Parts: sequence; structure tokens; C-alpha cells
Amino acid sequence: MYYLKGETSFALGKLNGRPSFKEKVGMLAQTHELLNLTLESGNHHSNHNFLDFFIRCISMLPTSWYLKRIRADRGFFDQDTLEYCEENGYEYVVKAKMQKGIQKIIDYVNENPKQYPWTPIRVNN
Repeated sequence: MYYLKGETSFALGKLNGRPSFKEKVGMLAQTHELLNLTLESGNHHSNHNFLDFFIRCISMLPTSWYLKRIRADRGFFDQDTLEYCEENGYEYVVKAKMQKGIQKIIDYVNENPKQYPWTPIRVNN
């Protein structure tokens, strides 16, 4: 498993008048080995250039390895990221802020199990 950690900084890229930064960290979940790291200006969203970073991480894996799933924080929750994972067959868990609209969709899915059947996920420890 592979996961991303995005540290949140201030939107304007300044903390008490000093420049602030955001990092993207790609790690192997089982061994906690560092795969990739970027240090970026704090004046843009965490998801800035995420797919480029993600693709570079994948290219750094040994050829005998494959990516099975990713875990990312809410700074990486957007349509492009989810579509990329779906299109490439990656399982993913991306934290998202629970908003009323999202809760309504979840409630609707839960209330209509025949229309939206849940697929059990097998967990290998």
C-alpha cells in the first residue's frame, strides 16, 4: 500500500509574515520508506500538481512491484484524482470533509441498497 500525506499550511503562503510551505510525501505504507518528497510554496492548494507527483511516485516503484491502493488526506479529494484512480484500477481511500450534500448522498445510497449495492472489501493484514 502507498499513501500520501499533505501537510496544510496557510492559504496565503505566509505565517506571521514569513514564507510557509507545503510538502507532498509518498511513502510505502508497510515499511514507511520514503518514495518521493516535494516542498512547495504554501500559497496554493495541497492538490496543486498532485497527479504529476503521483505518477512520478508510481514510476519510482521497482518494476516487480505494483500499486494496489492509495490513502490520501482531504487536500487531495477532487474529481480528477478519483477519476485517475478509477481509470487505472487503484483502490483508494481519500478523506473528505463531511458536508450536508455528501451526507445526503450517503443516506440515499444506504436507503436504496438494490440500486446501489455495496461491494465488500477484503482486507489482507
